Amino acid sequence: MDDIGKEFELNIVNDIITEMGEVGKTPDKITLRMRMEPVHQNFPHIHAWKAGRKAVFLADGSLVVNSSKSPLTSDEVKSVYRWISSHKDGLDENWQILKAGGKVKILP
Repeated sequence: MDDIGKEFELNIVNDIITEMGEVGKTPDKITLRMRMEPVHQNFPHIHAWKAGRKAVFLADGSLVVNSSKSPLTSDEVKSVYRWISSHKDGLDENWQILKAGGKVKILP
């Protein structure tokens, strides 16, 4: 695993979710959040979780890391990818809002 994967895995294990803003949910109720941490994570990414299963995706839908302790299922990963693909413009806008210090908007 590269350094980015290790950093995301650390965040997933520690459940750092209070600093993130919810951007939406997939049809199968996977919660999606964005987080901006300028020192380590200054590129668009989405944290996804459902029933304790967690993963992190880039804004293009690429899976960065699927939690080793409780990963999303392959169907859930596909669902998140489809949701991200269909919400690209809104995610880009939300990332700019986060970079400016604002609160993200929940996307439909």
